[in-house]
Amino acid sequence: MKSHQISEQDGKDRRRFLQELGTVACAGTFLARPIVKGTTSQQTFLAQKGQANGAIVIGNSCDKFYRWVAEEVKRYLWLLSGADFAIASAAKAPGRGVQILLGGPGCNELTAAAQRQRHVDFSGLKQDGFLLQSIAMEGKSALVVGGNDEAPTMYAAYELLERLGVVFQLTNDIIPERKPDLMIPAMSVRMEPVLKYRGLHIRHFVMPWMGMDYFRKFLDQQAKMKSNYLEFYWYVGGPWLEYFHRGERSLIGDIYPKESGYATWRINTGTFTTADVKIGKGHFNESRACAPEFQDLETAGEAYRAARTLLKQVIDYAHGRKIQVWLGMGDCPSVPPNLGRFAKHRKRSPDVGTIISPGDPTAVEIWAAAAKSMIETYPEADGHWIWLAEDYYLSEDPETRRTISQYDNYRKLIPSLEEIRQLGYDRPTTQAQIDYDVGLIHCGSKIIEAVRRSNKSVKLGIALLGRSYLFRALDSLMPKDVAFSSMESSGVWNRHSKVPMELFGGMGGRQLWLIPRLDDDESELGMQFNVGLYYHDQVVEGSLKNGVAGIAPQTGKTRGLEHNARFIAEGAWNPTLTPADFYYAYAKKVFGERSATHIGKAFLKLDEAESHMGWRGFGNFLNYADTAEITLMGLFGKQSNPFEGPDETIQKAAPHFHAPEHLDTKKDEPLWVQANRYKHNLFGETIDLLMNSIDHLLQGESKILTGSKNEWEYIVGKTRQLVLHLETIRTLLAGYLAYDKAFQSRRSGDEKGFADQLQLAESLFYQARDRSRTTANHIALNIDDPSEKYILFRYNVRFVLPIEEFCKFIRNVVNFHHGQPYWEKVNWDVIQPRSWMAP
Repeated sequence: MKSHQISEQDGKDRRRFLQELGTVACAGTFLARPIVKGTTSQQTFLAQKGQANGAIVIGNSCDKFYRWVAEEVKRYLWLLSGADFAIASAAKAPGRGVQILLGGPGCNELTAAAQRQRHVDFSGLKQDGFLLQSIAMEGKSALVVGGNDEAPTMYAAYELLERLGVVFQLTNDIIPERKPDLMIPAMSVRMEPVLKYRGLHIRHFVMPWMGMDYFRKFLDQQAKMKSNYLEFYWYVGGPWLEYFHRGERSLIGDIYPKESGYATWRINTGTFTTADVKIGKGHFNESRACAPEFQDLETAGEAYRAARTLLKQVIDYAHGRKIQVWLGMGDCPSVPPNLGRFAKHRKRSPDVGTIISPGDPTAVEIWAAAAKSMIETYPEADGHWIWLAEDYYLSEDPETRRTISQYDNYRKLIPSLEEIRQLGYDRPTTQAQIDYDVGLIHCGSKIIEAVRRSNKSVKLGIALLGRSYLFRALDSLMPKDVAFSSMESSGVWNRHSKVPMELFGGMGGRQLWLIPRLDDDESELGMQFNVGLYYHDQVVEGSLKNGVAGIAPQTGKTRGLEHNARFIAEGAWNPTLTPADFYYAYAKKVFGERSATHIGKAFLKLDEAESHMGWRGFGNFLNYADTAEITLMGLFGKQSNPFEGPDETIQKAAPHFHAPEHLDTKKDEPLWVQANRYKHNLFGETIDLLMNSIDHLLQGESKILTGSKNEWEYIVGKTRQLVLHLETIRTLLAGYLAYDKAFQSRRSGDEKGFADQLQLAESLFYQARDRSRTTANHIALNIDDPSEKYILFRYNVRFVLPIEEFCKFIRNVVNFHHGQPYWEKVNWDVIQPRSWMAP
């Protein structure tokens, strides 16, 4: 598979871009300014032998937020040095030691005095910009830490703590080294973000463990990483919203079953609960694999109330950490199944309910009702997104054709199929799909129009998935105060090119968001190292160059993505980061300088492994449905004669196969065999890269700092866990290949070959069963976060259990061909749980 390599020309282009960008790019770097009057250039002890040498000074009349920030500085200085720092008002500032002046001149009298005396200059700071400035004032050493408002002062405080040795991550804090003698270097730092909005896009239905306790910690970590934006996203059928169409309420409980606490898709886990966990059961004291808020719900009404209460608490707490919350709803024009029956032109989907053809007015009617309900239910939210569909469904009815024909003028602003291909997109591939895109534009514009009639001042946005080529048409159609967003990744929609970031530019004052992927949702067992992908796609540089307002990567888990989140978070302030520079600096910050070279090399090798699998793990463990190898098992249960080997349906199947160009439909060899062989080889090559990375990690082990030991063990353990999992899949694939070869031998009259290959297939499937159990045990022994626990649950119920059940089927086939009893019951509902529409 083609990897995304960073060419010499790419490097030259980036250097030229940053040179042309000039002072704009510099605004986000850790910019050292000339030392002004009264600035100290001496290093000073902030603590000695665990005793404080100074105090934290706040304004005389500052509000409780500044007092809280001061408490944060005090808490972390104690964790770092063991010293207990006093918090004093400006009027009672101590006369000895270092004064940490917290807050800008508008809230701290001593900072204001320093500015009058030209020791510091807060003028001209951009929104969220701040200073860290060492000064000497009236013979006293001081460090000014603040911005012109609450949020930048908080950012300044956390930046100071990181420079002193604390590491803030997506899921945890690390103090690599305690420092009883804490030296504070002279500082002259002016930092300003290059992006207005910085944060994440989360989907609770694949993160159902997230209750309020987890959200508090999650939002705290976001604030520490200077993030100020969160998008909370859901699909139809979830408990976050209820609305009506033709007097009928939207229902929940079909797509999101009660067994999940109404919190996640049926196709994620079926109706399994923690009672079905076989390996690592000790981690599950609760009855359901979801947050406490959803544990004991019995009715849809209870689910609605619990979800509303939780989300309102999340919004309130986020605001307390200076984080905006926008709500996102998808997948327009899909609707809940009970309301979808009112549409004339529709089809069923196992995950997003009923998909309505965009020409059917029922779609707009239902979505307008849902959007209005979203605004009325959550008036506290800062904005609201309407997400247009990712896939395609367009009926050929006259009504739809008439609807689409109304947009002929806007169609001219959509690139042709050939132009879209030149932009690097793998899709659309037909004119009918372009017609569907026009239908989506229609739905989006009509929904916004309907909502605007009753909600004139609310912030609204239209969001796309891999369709930024529609921006020009949307821009001509939509009011300028409607924001645009697109989820883009060359790992998904531009596999042989780059994200065409130029499509985000040239739309005047419209606010645009880029949604890359913090983690791909088809590779959730490993950690995922995607910095090389972000660099290749010019996520930060391209956003800066084209005036993007915000970057909010989609995430489907939290633990194991700390490095990805750090790169995006740091890039929002420093757009010059490269993968090699970042990984080395990150390794140095977390593990110490002596181990940084070895661990930095390990990170680059892990990044290479991600690239080798196409940045999607080649579908090795999905967070929203079954892995391809499990999906294949379900097809065997649908054969009319399962004892005669793979039938035509199976032979043509290649689910979740991310490189269709490697399949040859003209060959006699079945597609599923081609796909399985390709993946078997690919995962073998990837395992070699992963083992190489482990070698580098082990070489750095003896040199890592004491406080980083747990993080090092986690990274090594997760990498080994991914190796075990890929080996399990390779064994399954080998079993499928042997099984197919057995029946090929039988059809050619080679009875010995048939017997040998069938025996081999049986052995391989049982090996895969045992390896899946080993992998699950490994997961159970290395859990340190609820997201890891949820992966253990899903691995049990959607990997271990289906493989165990499928082994019964294989045993029955073997027994049949050896004249032995072949009727052991196989529970196909375990292998492939029924979707919502099954009676």
